[in-house]
Amino acid sequence: MKVCTGYRVGRDIVTDFPEEEALLAKVEPVYEEISGWIDVHRRSQERVDLPAKRRRYLERLEELIGVPFCLISTGASATKRFSARTRPLLDGTRACGSSIV
Repeated sequence: MKVCTGYRVGRDIVTDFPEEEALLAKVEPVYEEISGWIDVHRRSQERVDLPAKRRRYLERLEELIGVPFCLISTGASATKRFSARTRPLLDGTRACGSSIV
């Protein structure tokens, strides 16, 4: 899977989305490839229950955005959501985001 981690502007790479309209026409997204996964959905109640590739994906996203996930969803129904209380990358003192994997 590709995750945009920055934008190339000429020879420079910036991590913030360019706001200037004239600059937007010149930027090129910079992607990081993260291994995807193919697996049968199984009920996960904790982050450690997730397959390793899913955990690595979430950890990398937390690292990139600087915000830990508080809620993780593996599907559309409420039974496929769980609280992400363990945060290996961040100390949990910051605001939380959510993710669907």
